[in-house]
Amino acid sequence: AVGMGVGVGGAAEDNAEEVRALMRDKERLEKRIKSHVEHGEKMKATYQQLSDLYNKVRTDYAVLQRKDKKLQEMYNKMRDDFSEVSKKQRQQQVELLAVREELYVAQTAAREVKDEMVADASRQIEALKQ
Repeated sequence: AVGMGVGVGGAAEDNAEEVRALMRDKERLEKRIKSHVEHGEKMKATYQQLSDLYNKVRTDYAVLQRKDKKLQEMYNKMRDDFSEVSKKQRQQQVELLAVREELYVAQTAAREVKDEMVADASRQIEALKQ
């Protein structure tokens, strides 16, 4: 009977040891599950931050594109305005050169008339002197 008691007590100890091993496994698994849940929550939060950042970047990029388009339109208008001013300046320059040429021709003609008048006057004075 003594041997039976030891055997029964040994079985109870084996069961208790097995229960303790199972409890340790359970605790270890619960820690792993908790760790995975925490990691999943961190990943979800990180994903949300990245998603928010992406949306902000996309919005900022759209604003930047509108500004860039507006700047391009302003640049094109300034270029066109400058081109118009430049055309007008060239046209005025051509007109001024034409007026200058006309004045030169008129001045030359006036000198020729003056020279002719002086020559006529000189001849008439010489004729009167005789």
